[in-house]
Amino acid sequence: MGWEHYVSLTMYRGISLERERRQLQEIITCAIPISGDALLSLINEILDLSKLEAGEMMLETLDFDLSTCVEEVLDLLAPQAHNKGLEIAALIYRNVPTHLQGDATRLRQILMNLISNAIKFTSTGEILIRVELRSQTPNTATLTLLSQIRVLALPQKIKADSFSHLPKLMLLLPANMAVQV
Repeated sequence: MGWEHYVSLTMYRGISLERERRQLQEIITCAIPISGDALLSLINEILDLSKLEAGEMMLETLDFDLSTCVEEVLDLLAPQAHNKGLEIAALIYRNVPTHLQGDATRLRQILMNLISNAIKFTSTGEILIRVELRSQTPNTATLTLLSQIRVLALPQKIKADSFSHLPKLMLLLPANMAVQV
């Protein structure tokens, strides 16, 4: 092999390594904010648990828009769902009041946990977040948040005892989890 070929191969190898390095940098760059958000969320949950146990948890009462609150959480978690090949959507029934007073931060936290768990335990299909009106008085509304998981197809290899390590609630298809707000 002549030196021209050696130089060409060396340059090709250098270009290839540079491309791999850039791809790795992009992956790391994308992972940093996600990891930071996850760590911040974990710290906030630990602090909230400490406040709850100490009886110091104070709920805010602020005006907020339910539709915007749900949409913001979906926008935040949609990339995670789409990376797993999952579709994610929300349905707020027409009879549900959307201009509310309450603790939007806690509601977002509940939605984040609900949707994150649905994404975590779903490998194929779609996740639908439903917001239903349970009851309403002139001054209050009780809402139910449901995470409905629709599995499009289960592989033939999966057996019922494969799921024995999961909580019973996760065995239901669709898996409905209700939270009263």
